[in-house]
Amino acid sequence: MGLFNNRVQFEVISYSEVVLLNTLKENNIPIYNFKHLTNDSYQFEVDFLYEKKVLKIYPYASIKLRYGILGRLKNLFHNKITLIAFIIASFLFFDLNSRIYDINIIGTNRRMNAALLEDVTELGLSKGKRKPNFQEILDIENNLKDKYVSSIDFMEVRLSGSIINVKYQMRKETVEVPPKEGAMYAKKNGLISHFVLSSGEKMVEENQYVTEGTLLVSDYIIDSNGNNIYIGAYGQVYAITWTIIEINEKTSLDEVEAFSYAMEKAKHIMCQGFYLEETILKEQILKFNYEKDTMLSLKIHFTCLEDIAN
Repeated sequence: MGLFNNRVQFEVISYSEVVLLNTLKENNIPIYNFKHLTNDSYQFEVDFLYEKKVLKIYPYASIKLRYGILGRLKNLFHNKITLIAFIIASFLFFDLNSRIYDINIIGTNRRMNAALLEDVTELGLSKGKRKPNFQEILDIENNLKDKYVSSIDFMEVRLSGSIINVKYQMRKETVEVPPKEGAMYAKKNGLISHFVLSSGEKMVEENQYVTEGTLLVSDYIIDSNGNNIYIGAYGQVYAITWTIIEINEKTSLDEVEAFSYAMEKAKHIMCQGFYLEETILKEQILKFNYEKDTMLSLKIHFTCLEDIAN
């Protein structure tokens, strides 16, 4: 019987089958699945809308079953205990789905993990609390960014289902770059992006591909008389670069944790020594192999913006 076929099954006592059928017919009540059970007991079904009409004619008729959505709902209302349990269960379900189940701090610094967990708790995010809306999450994210602007490079607060994910990346220590008194040469291949020079003469152009060892900035200029005048070279030459890093290690972590660990380590190796505008622009996983309790192997291709002057 389908959910949308809403019928009621009755059992009626009548001294005559003919009288019963005629009575139902005279009252314009269509019936289905008529059965003669015993000498004076009969069973039949009517559409949900005719239930009251049948009970008016046969007040002592017995309702055996209700089919379909409407019938099931009516069964619930006829059973107060079931109804109350249904209401409570529904309330609990919707209430639980509107609350925070867990908070994940995703980062590599244990002290920062603990500090961020304490911060988000003070800002109103904790297990069992009601889930924040988009604007509230954005306000919390901006609050954390402002607080840790000097120590965190990247910060993101997101709601995934009933879980709050707080993801961050520590700022790399800046390196004090000594003035480059001599000419600048490319320390690796790259596509020139832009120059930030205090002194020196550019020897290549933006959007030009250069290879390792190419003269990028000269420390001399030529005056109108053709004389070389030493001015020194100082600044940065940024270029789009491409680097492949491989991680091969023994591991006892599960596959997800092993992958996250390898990714973070590869990024750390890639970013080691980055300063000013240097950053990862794109990453592409070329290979990831994992054997439980044995080995992990990750090969990843990074596209970066780097200062290639040396």
